[in-house]
Amino acid sequence: MANLQVEEGYVRIATEIQDAFCRTRIPGKERQVLDVIIRKTYGWNKCEDAISLSQFSGMTGINKPCVIRAIQGLLSKKIISVIQKDNEPVKRYKFNKDYHQWQPLSKKITLSKKIPTIDNNKDTITKDNNIIVVNPEALRLDELLFSEIIRENPQSRLLNQNRSKKQKTINGWAKDIEKLIRLDKQEPSTFGEVILFATHDNFWGANILSGRKLRDKRDTLTKQMIEKQKEIRSYGKHHHHLQEKPAPFSDIPPALLGN
Repeated sequence: MANLQVEEGYVRIATEIQDAFCRTRIPGKERQVLDVIIRKTYGWNKCEDAISLSQFSGMTGINKPCVIRAIQGLLSKKIISVIQKDNEPVKRYKFNKDYHQWQPLSKKITLSKKIPTIDNNKDTITKDNNIIVVNPEALRLDELLFSEIIRENPQSRLLNQNRSKKQKTINGWAKDIEKLIRLDKQEPSTFGEVILFATHDNFWGANILSGRKLRDKRDTLTKQMIEKQKEIRSYGKHHHHLQEKPAPFSDIPPALLGN
């Protein structure tokens, strides 16, 4: 039996913030990543700290692509902020203690404990007494698409939607993405990379603005993403430093470079 004592180390966190956590719905992987940030900052009496993807992955057991998606989810909910300093290769992370600014998952979206697997023939999105049950993978990809569109275009019309309309938009996208997984047999982890590619691409970033459009163009997007990945890897074999790669590839997010 473990015999742990606070004298051996502890993390100071205000009771009011802990109460806010009790009221806030944060998806599992996002909460794990958030705990790392709190441990590396508050745990050392700091307000921010440089944390590498390898550290996140090592402390949580989550692979790097999922860590990146979790970070984006926390950013979209305004629970954390990320600081990139010119003289530091690793990004710095900061917990937003002003919980009034947080934008957690809506209570109208419920993750069912009895959701069928994606191999089942049953629809995983149903309506019952105004409660929408969503495949958790579809919801995760839906949140990723929404947050990346806003991040790439701070002037997006999505930011001007009222709460009701925004929720309707998200629910509609989740249905289309769920069909990608269940009907089109797309692998969720792989399609997360497709979303990152589409939203960061100069052309597709201005055209993929909904779950339906994402599904309609899935084959073209996947093909172009693979081709561009091959170009980047081929270029990397002949150059020692990827940061010196030519401008045409500068719009590719780090998550697609295989680092």
